[in-house]
Amino acid sequence: MKNNLILFTLVLLGFFTMSSQCKKEQLGNEKNFSELVISLDQTAWFCAEKCRYNFTFTDGQVTTERYNAPNDETPLWTCTRKLAAADWQKLVATFDKDALSGVEETIGCPGCADEPIETVKVSTAQFEHAVRMNIGTAIPAVQPLLDELRSQAEAYKDQENCE
Repeated sequence: MKNNLILFTLVLLGFFTMSSQCKKEQLGNEKNFSELVISLDQTAWFCAEKCRYNFTFTDGQVTTERYNAPNDETPLWTCTRKLAAADWQKLVATFDKDALSGVEETIGCPGCADEPIETVKVSTAQFEHAVRMNIGTAIPAVQPLLDELRSQAEAYKDQENCE
């Protein structure tokens, strides 16, 4: 009887230990985004030149990189600009960790049939998730973030107002 009680206690203790670890690993929606980085990479694989843009958004700053070919490591140009607090807040307001983590890393067949590819990547100190898809793909779970990100990226495709 005493052995059964000890065994039961150990099993119960193990269960609580495992469930508390799971809670630590779950992603919340806390609004501390000081380390948040949101990037959008748009690549046309079958083009002659100026085939890729990369936009990196952080609190107060956006960096645009333009590449000549899809696999180039060195950008043709890099442009860093101040990001208005209101624009950053729009991105933050549309970001939902739980929704994003539920999205597959690859949507459809990116690049098939010569389609341009888009990769959205979001990272913090404790979280990183990237989603690769054809440009313009709709993903209902994170559509507000995609819409806002694409809209802001479009505004930063030129070299004007670089720091």
